[in-house]
Amino acid sequence: GGSKILEIQGETGTRVDVNSREHNHNDKWLVTITGPKENCEDAEKIVNDIVNDEELESGQKRVSMVIWVETSSLGRIIGKHGSTIKAIERTNRVKIDVKKEKSTDCNSALIPLL
Repeated sequence: GGSKILEIQGETGTRVDVNSREHNHNDKWLVTITGPKENCEDAEKIVNDIVNDEELESGQKRVSMVIWVETSSLGRIIGKHGSTIKAIERTNRVKIDVKKEKSTDCNSALIPLL
């Protein structure tokens, strides 16, 4: 195992670590890339290209989108006990992760669409 990571490390001159203890409920894992800045950027691009090249069952490419939503709208988007957001995920076959990151506009929240 890990042949792709070794390949990326050899190609970019970086160290790529997947932290098995750092993951979230959406099956996202923390990947740390260490080395000179330009090399790290090259490794990050390779990792992102691998992720983006994954084909979904429907044959569509996997993409990630980030949108800002007014804090006042979050309740309607999430729904009681998460029912609305779960229905959106199920119907559209997407993962939606609501982050509590601040924008320059303090009345907004970040919602990455995965």
